[in-house]
Amino acid sequence: MTVRIRYLSVAAVLAICSSALAQKTVDRQEYWIDGNVAGSATIAAGAQIDLTEQNVGPHTLTVRICDSEGVWSAPVTRYFVKAPVAGPSATAIAQCEYWIDGKVDERQTVSDGAIIPMENLLAGPHTITVRIKDDLNVWSAPITRYFVKAPVASPSATAIALCEYWIDGNIDERQAVSDGAIIPLDNLLAGPHTITVRIKDDLNVWSNPVTRYFVKAPVASPSATAIVQCEYWFDGNTAERRSVDDFGELVLENLEAGVHTITLRAKDDLNVWSSPVTRYFVITAQKVPAELARCVYWFDNDAEHIYSAPLSGSIGMMEISVIDLMDRGEHTMTWAVVDSEGRMSNTMTETFYIIVDGMKTIDNGQLTIDDESWYTLSGVKLNARPTETGIYIWKGRKMIVK
Repeated sequence: MTVRIRYLSVAAVLAICSSALAQKTVDRQEYWIDGNVAGSATIAAGAQIDLTEQNVGPHTLTVRICDSEGVWSAPVTRYFVKAPVAGPSATAIAQCEYWIDGKVDERQTVSDGAIIPMENLLAGPHTITVRIKDDLNVWSAPITRYFVKAPVASPSATAIALCEYWIDGNIDERQAVSDGAIIPLDNLLAGPHTITVRIKDDLNVWSNPVTRYFVKAPVASPSATAIVQCEYWFDGNTAERRSVDDFGELVLENLEAGVHTITLRAKDDLNVWSSPVTRYFVITAQKVPAELARCVYWFDNDAEHIYSAPLSGSIGMMEISVIDLMDRGEHTMTWAVVDSEGRMSNTMTETFYIIVDGMKTIDNGQLTIDDESWYTLSGVKLNARPTETGIYIWKGRKMIVK
């Protein structure tokens, strides 16, 4: 058998990789079979490839071509199958063989359609394998099938003669009972169990054991009616658990700040403890509230000269004398309070006036006498010392009332 490879087909494949071949001609081609590149052969372009030495079956053919300029293409590989030489067809079965249970050395020859004897086989499952040979002396592939030989018929049982059972797989402790009897379970613990039963008929044949699961329920008991004791412990420390009448009496004072666990359980009036229940909780750090300690202030935007004065915690008032510091007229004071931890509040700015000779000119043109009276910053005279927080004028000085 030969395969002819047309160089135009090969060139078409190569044209996918390089368009340059379209301007050249094929000079010769090289091929090899089944990857045997050492046994490659070179033939003229369009020549036939001889496959007479190849076995029947699948193969690979690899081809490359050389153009008129001496440039080889990349190898191209394809699969092909060499078919067997056609011969005459079989027309009849010439012989049939079989063997039982894989014993090919004990195979027997029978004629087509014959009955195979099974008398010497034991009852139960078996295999039978069959093959045939045609009139061309060719054997078929063996075919195997399962079959079951039934036991020889015997008298039928008519009654149950004995019944046995055992609990939880303890076959050595099996007990015989009559058909329909009640099996005692008083000595079994409450919970799941298995029971296995088998019977023997009047032909003295035991049945296969049959096993089933069952559950013995616990004996009913009175219900609890009240909680008589509670216990709790922190962070898994069961050695230091505490007993209380109810869970409203928990003591947390000795715990450090951070994440902790608390586990609780309760006992009822039947003296039965509940399962422990654990929960996470967090103790936050407790800080002592800070107190106002002093006041810082400066005048006329002169933040380079900052003054400080203590604040009275009882009356919340600070006295500032500015007579000796500034000229008369309008001024500003910027101030803030500082607490005992050194934190300062936002600043506030107020306008005030320096009073000379006991008089001060107010924006509305009125005059204010420097006496024992208290005035607002707008010049309104008050009947007594103010009780509301603010800045007031008293004896020519600006007073802060907290």
